[in-house]
Parts: sequence; structure tokens; C-alpha cells
Amino acid sequence: RTPMAVRRGLDRLAGAVRRRLSGDGAAEAFVERLLAGLPAAKAAELRAAMEERRRWYGERLFDGVSDESRPNPEYVGKLWDEWKRTIAPGTVHLELGVWKAWPDERAETFVAEERIGDVIRLDYDTQWPTDVAASATALPFAENSLDRVSSNSLFEHVLHADEIVFECHRVLKPGGIFNVTVPFHFVQHGCPNDYLRFTGQYFEELCREAGFETVVVDTRSASGAFYTLHNLAKSTDVGEPADGETAWFLSGVRREVLRLLGGLQAFDDQMAGAGADHYHSVRCFAVKPGTYAPDPRPIDRSAAFVERHLARLVCPATWQPLRPEADTLVTADGSRTYPLVNGRPDLRTAYGPNSRRGLLERLQALSTER
Repeated sequence: RTPMAVRRGLDRLAGAVRRRLSGDGAAEAFVERLLAGLPAAKAAELRAAMEERRRWYGERLFDGVSDESRPNPEYVGKLWDEWKRTIAPGTVHLELGVWKAWPDERAETFVAEERIGDVIRLDYDTQWPTDVAASATALPFAENSLDRVSSNSLFEHVLHADEIVFECHRVLKPGGIFNVTVPFHFVQHGCPNDYLRFTGQYFEELCREAGFETVVVDTRSASGAFYTLHNLAKSTDVGEPADGETAWFLSGVRREVLRLLGGLQAFDDQMAGAGADHYHSVRCFAVKPGTYAPDPRPIDRSAAFVERHLARLVCPATWQPLRPEADTLVTADGSRTYPLVNGRPDLRTAYGPNSRRGLLERLQALSTER
């Protein structure tokens, strides 16, 4: 052959390889080579199971956090049994670390659908739509003043996250519910920092140590070896330094890897331990001991936040009650002042009395008094 003919042949071969790697069947070709060694009926069964799993994913096969792989009706049922007790016109639900996920429209819809009195949106970052700016480790609420406290993907962003659990126990009414979801096998992410990952065992032991009575944990809903690997793989993407052809090549590889892992989830139950030790996230709810007393008095959400919740608000550094004074909230002894920004209390403090630093200061004060 002439050099030109050889080059054309190589170009055709390279094009075929690129097509396979760009999403035109590399994953299927790999699987088909393995299935070729099986009886035709078995191969067809496995092939159909993988394709069904990919269809289940839809658009989330390649992007976004996956839905639960193994719905856990037992956990959901137990949570609902406790949750429905708190449905009342005067129920107050505190949502921690709302980020940008709780705009006003969602808050209004949540209150209506849950048939409760109010939702309080709390975040330390004042750029997000919130009702109060404060630290989750120094909650500006009085003891036994809230019905529910909930958070989703907050704990990993707090250095001393265990302090949140103790604070939630303090502010909840007897019989109140603490409800939390956190990632486990998940990419490191900012907002602004990302420190830790937590197992179900962590929450079970910590909640009991904080004083909660009923503690129920779920790691099964988002579990499975291939399911977890697939979620992790979706968090990858091609970087800016890659040149056009390399980026094209890597994008194709990524797509095929995701197709392969997505389909293989059909067999997670066949892996050792059903792949239950590989999980994407943890859910936990805990109930504070005592008899729960629902509040039948409705809350007027048209009133300003401070007007609605002044009796619940306290100084997060001293737990003293607060009183309004012009555009501020002031402690009972006048020692601390917090601004109201567009009607929203800014009650941020570095640490609270229940924190490590707060407890140390109290011990040092007692030592000095002696």
C-alpha cells in the first residue's frame, strides 16, 4: 500500500476508536465480550436488567445526585409515626443550613403542605434567603421552645459538628424531633469548607449521648457498591487544562464509565453483603424524651419574624432573653446587642455556652471564683 492509503486506514481506525469512546457503545462492547461466555438466555437476562436500570435513571444517569437506590419503607414509616404527632397550627420547624435551597416560595409551600405554624430558616451566611443568621452550634433559641429541627447536608461543613446535636436537644420541646441527612461517600465540596464524613453509628451514639431517647438510622436507602461508585463518578468532569481533542476523549470515557456503572447497579444485591457498607448518605431522626404537647394556637406569618418569635429568641452566647430596641435586639442585662438587618436578626456568635470553648470558659470562671 502507498503511504497515503496506510494513513487513510489509520485515520478510519482512529475514528472508530473515538466513536466507541465518545458514547457510541464502548460500555456495551465491554459487557458483550463478558456476556459472550454465558448461555444465551442468561446473557439476555443480565443485559435486560442493566438496560432497565439505566432507564430508571433517566437524565440522572450522567449528572446530578442519584435518587435512593433502595427505598426503606420501615425507616420512613417510623419517621412518619413521630412526625405526624407534631402537625399542629402552632408547630415551629427550624431548618438549619438552608443555603440557597429555601427561597420564600418553598418556605410558604412547606408550611402549607406540612399543616404547621411556621418554618424558621437559619444559616450563618447572610447572602442566602433566611429568617435568622446564626451558628448551628450556638442556636439563638430558648430551651424547650421548638417542635422540630432538621438539616440536610450541613454537618460536613461544621468543624465541631457534634455540638449541633447537643444544641438541637437543648432547644427542642419534650417529644420534639431532630431530623438530619448527611453525605458519606461524596466528593469534597466547599460552602465554604468541607471537614468531615459521618457513619450511621456516629449519629446513633452521639444522639444518645446528647440525651435523645428514640434514635433511628438509615444507611440502606442510598447504598450499593455500584450505586455508590456511580454517584462518585458523576462528580468528576473534564478539567480546563485539557486541550480540545483530549477533552473530547475524556468526556467520552466519562460517559461510558457512567453507563457501565449505572447498568451494573442492577446487581448490587449480588455483591458481598449486598453492598450495604457502601453508601452515599446517612439519614437519622431522634426524639427528645418526654410527653409532646402540640400547640393549637396558630401563628400569624404575616407578622414580622421578631414579633412572631421574640419569646423564643435568646442571646446565643449567654442564653439571656432578648428585647427589641430600635433596629437591634439587646440582652436583658444590656451587655450584648445584635442588629436587625431588614427585619432579620443577625445573632451570629463565635461559640455558645454548650461549645467546647464555652464550657472551658465556664470552668475557668468557676476556678477563678474559688
